[in-house]
Amino acid sequence: MNTLRKELQTWLELTTRAASNIPFNTEVSWDDIENVERDDLLVPDYLTQGGAYVSFVDVMGDAVVIDQIASGQFYENEPYCAEALDIIQKYKGIKLY
Repeated sequence: MNTLRKELQTWLELTTRAASNIPFNTEVSWDDIENVERDDLLVPDYLTQGGAYVSFVDVMGDAVVIDQIASGQFYENEPYCAEALDIIQKYKGIKLY
C-alpha cells in the first residue's frame, strides 16, 4: 500500500509541476495539486500496469483514500478496506480477494 501511495504521490507532484511550471527547487503542496487545471493538455491520464487510463481527478481521490487508510484513520472500517483492495487491483492488476 505504501509503495502505491508513494507512486501516486510522485506522479501527482510531477504532473502538477509540469502543468503549473513549478521549479524543481520548490516543493509541490497539496494546494498546488488541487489547483491544476484539469482540462489543460499538459495534464495526462495515469497509465496503470494493466494498460487502463485513470484521470488526474480519480488519481487524486484514490491517493486521498490510500493516505487515510495508511494513516490508520479507517483501518478497521471494512468498506475502506474493500476500497483499498479495489484501488490496488485498479493500479497494479493484483486481485487480493
